[in-house]
Amino acid sequence: VATMGPSKFGAVTHLVVFTAMQVLTYFDRAALSQFLTPITAAYGLSSTEQGLLGSIFTAGFTVAAPLLGYLGQKHPMQAIGGGLLVWCVANACIAVLGNQGDGWFVELLLCRVLGGVGEAGFCALAPLVIDGSAPEGRRGLFLGVYYMAIFMGQAIGFIGCGALAGQLPEWKSLKFVFLAEALLMLPLALLCVLAPGKFLTSGRGDDDAPLTTRRSLARSTMLERPSIAERVSVRVSEALTVSLVERARSQIRNSQIGVIATPPPSLPEQLRMLATNSV
Repeated sequence: VATMGPSKFGAVTHLVVFTAMQVLTYFDRAALSQFLTPITAAYGLSSTEQGLLGSIFTAGFTVAAPLLGYLGQKHPMQAIGGGLLVWCVANACIAVLGNQGDGWFVELLLCRVLGGVGEAGFCALAPLVIDGSAPEGRRGLFLGVYYMAIFMGQAIGFIGCGALAGQLPEWKSLKFVFLAEALLMLPLALLCVLAPGKFLTSGRGDDDAPLTTRRSLARSTMLERPSIAERVSVRVSEALTVSLVERARSQIRNSQIGVIATPPPSLPEQLRMLATNSV
């Protein structure tokens, strides 16, 4: 059992804070995809630019995640909070960009790159902090709830932002959603930066040791038998994923103009047609 002083947050508080962060970060990813049509209309984007806007986030994330994960081993909460403050600034800046014109596209790309950098430290270090704060025998459950927040954030983002885009089709109104995300994340990020001592970051009973001194996350989670609650969370995540995929397919079908093209014949059908024509 963890040895915690009265000033430390409890295990459930850790889980609630990091789950809320996870929901917000994945809501952000879904929001951009739902707003792609009004963004394209406002800035006159080509198909290539649309693809770049949707994927440039990963550039900042990929570069920063290993670096922040390594540097944050001694002070994980400061690394998490500092990165999320960058994330907040990047999203707030989106709200003050110009409403139209080609000149603002580069600034929008830069904001998305910074958002990826800011989120990288959180994604690299948060599972370790949750693992270190969870009670013995419940680490799998806590991590299962934390990862379920990925699909919760995506579902809320796809459904909520999709409905909002239908009511407010212009980018000049929709971009303030990113400011709202930043304002919701700001107190959580400040909590990590200003009060890191309230979090358990080194495992049970040794708050001065770095994260690397306790047994690895893979060993602590893979050797435990999954609980019923964890298996239920996995099933819920799978159901949400299937629902999102079906909704995306429906939107694609509805957005197409005219009759959907007939798919090409399968290989056996092509062979039969070739044999018939050659007779």
